[in-house]
Amino acid sequence: MQDVEARIARLERTARRWRIAAVGLMAVMGTGLLMGQIRMTGEGINTNKLTAGTVAATGVTADVVTAKKIVITDADGNERVSAGTENTGSPFVEMKDKGGKTLLAIGTDGKNGTLVIMDAQGKKLFAAP
Repeated sequence: MQDVEARIARLERTARRWRIAAVGLMAVMGTGLLMGQIRMTGEGINTNKLTAGTVAATGVTADVVTAKKIVITDADGNERVSAGTENTGSPFVEMKDKGGKTLLAIGTDGKNGTLVIMDAQGKKLFAAP
């Protein structure tokens, strides 16, 4: 009777390993299918629905891109998202509307973090701290 129980336990362990291997293989295959959906061209990143221009920065190594400010613009050239340490030396992230008004600002002064949410007229809706 103990031989049967030991054999069943061994078979369950083996089945568990095969199940984990099968799920891992499906994940790798799914990743392989999704790769190649974004094509890098001479003009930047291009997909059927997403296009981003070429990235230019002040210092580039194999693993690190260094810049004081990174700006993302919309199709009309309006600044929509910016991140960096441009003037203050403290990190910040800003999200803007088409008119250039800041709607969301996240930053720090080196000691405390701040979060500010504004409407299109520049009125503060929420600020912490």
